[in-house]
Amino acid sequence: MADDEENAKGPFWTFFKENSPLFRELCEAKEMVANDKNNDKDFSNNRPVNSDCSSENMNRHAQQFRDVLAEIDNICGGFIRNNDGTIATFFDICCAPGGFTKYVLETLPLACGMGVTLPVEQGGHPMIEELLSPHYTKRFHCMYQDIIDSPLDIKFSPPKAFRKDSELLAKNGADFVIMGGMYQGNKPWLASQGLEAARQLARAEGRELPVEQPPKFTDHSIGFDALLVAQMIIALNNLAPGGTLMLTVNCNGNVINCSTICLLRCLFQRAHSAKVRVMHAHRGTFRMVFQGYDPALERQHGVLDQLCAVLDTLKAQTRVDCLDVPGTASIAEMVDRFGTNVQRLYEPVWAVQLEALKRRFPGTFGLSSARQHGRGFREQSGRGPSSSRYQNGGGATGGGGERRGYENGHRDSASTDRWNRQEAGPSRPPAGERGQNDRGPGEPSIKEGATGPRRGTYVPPHARNDGSRGENFGAKQNRTSDSRW
Repeated sequence: MADDEENAKGPFWTFFKENSPLFRELCEAKEMVANDKNNDKDFSNNRPVNSDCSSENMNRHAQQFRDVLAEIDNICGGFIRNNDGTIATFFDICCAPGGFTKYVLETLPLACGMGVTLPVEQGGHPMIEELLSPHYTKRFHCMYQDIIDSPLDIKFSPPKAFRKDSELLAKNGADFVIMGGMYQGNKPWLASQGLEAARQLARAEGRELPVEQPPKFTDHSIGFDALLVAQMIIALNNLAPGGTLMLTVNCNGNVINCSTICLLRCLFQRAHSAKVRVMHAHRGTFRMVFQGYDPALERQHGVLDQLCAVLDTLKAQTRVDCLDVPGTASIAEMVDRFGTNVQRLYEPVWAVQLEALKRRFPGTFGLSSARQHGRGFREQSGRGPSSSRYQNGGGATGGGGERRGYENGHRDSASTDRWNRQEAGPSRPPAGERGQNDRGPGEPSIKEGATGPRRGTYVPPHARNDGSRGENFGAKQNRTSDSRW
């Protein structure tokens, strides 16, 4: 936890520290937990559980992730279960063991989709057997591939047997794309467990035993960023116009995560943050849900070109400090324009994490039990789950400002309504009537080079010495507002 905090420190982290009392309180709490030697056993005990690739443990993990997506669906106003037929197809990137996929298939009985995940012999988790049964394979299939190698070559292709218009659906792109991967390549205790699981599978199938492979990246943070960027390339290259994207990021103030949110916000109509309580509540991971994708803006700003260049740079074992965001020429300008809006999305997430830390480590905070943590939490600066500002576990921008409730009494969406796009995005045609990425009949596909070359070392605009902001990110955009975002 301490290492994550050090890696996160940067302009956004400093901005949050200066402007958010809640973030300062969270940083202090995380430092207390990290410095309490009584907590070392808690972290070490998680390692064998998280790296156990047995069928029983994979089923348990899948059920946990299924419950995670169910809670996210609640927090974000039922965007899956109440989608009015706009989600006919989905693409689950880094899908194993399959919990997110399971929720979508159960909730939307007419939807079909595909997933992609790292092969088990390369350290990936196996898919649960239930999703490999005939009951589900007619609606869902999984491909096994290291997505960092060639993300542009990975194309959405739902099962052909389920619907007569499956080929048309594939051309349209997926209505809902899930980015759920977290890089684990530099954790030897996890890699060794994954390798042993792969060897057991190879023995059972009579195949040659896999050998241990060195991590793809020498620096864990570079690998983490590379996987995030590779997922974004696949997502934006396969998402239908008007579609929905969900991704997993960290709320610690890391510049790559914050610039990713700013960049994606420029391509979508609405943004929601969601921090669940059913799993990993004490950790910094949370989900962003972006709705109303506009592929014309991606082409206008050359986002895929940028991401491919960034990935090439990361694969060369070179750090990239941030992503280009339209209308900004430096990280400082990005923080100045968008810092407050990102903070509004993060604060409900920080509140849930702080509450969870006090529940999980009551002794660190002088509480005799987790049950007593609530009183102590609420008495500090009037913040915490009892405060209406922070109790929701999610923030939203771009909607009508409405707040929806659900059965446990918590508000499940806190819409700040201050990050709206000034111009409405494209109307959303019914599933099955959308052209691939909304292109005209004479336009080449992305893979055919519609937006130019996708290779070369990435140089962010603030590091260039030619006085430019970059070819695709030069002009200040009128699609975002400094005051309302």
